[in-house]
Amino acid sequence: MLESELGMRFNDGGFLTMKKLALAFGQFLGILLLALLITPAPIHLFAQNRNAGEIRGTVTDPSGARVPDVTVAITNTLTGVKTQIQSGDTGVHDAPSLDPGEYSLTFTRQGFKK
Repeated sequence: MLESELGMRFNDGGFLTMKKLALAFGQFLGILLLALLITPAPIHLFAQNRNAGEIRGTVTDPSGARVPDVTVAITNTLTGVKTQIQSGDTGVHDAPSLDPGEYSLTFTRQGFKK
């Protein structure tokens, strides 16, 4: 094969043709893509940066015993946005991802007095 503008001559006398160059470039891109896919991305790239709060607690009776299955109504006093959650079997309630603000809580269950 003659040296031409389509090939580059190397010190060892071999030629790198456009076809070989394209194949090598494709392999390089494939390896790069594979490396990017298997490299774990930093968690902060996927996390949503949001200012949020959480209200968590345990519902107990006057004797300190935990009370299960209580409906907890959480109301933002400035916006009026209301979130309702249910306490679990152990009386624990958790309301994550609440916007910053002041809240009022109301606990209701059959047998509770208002």
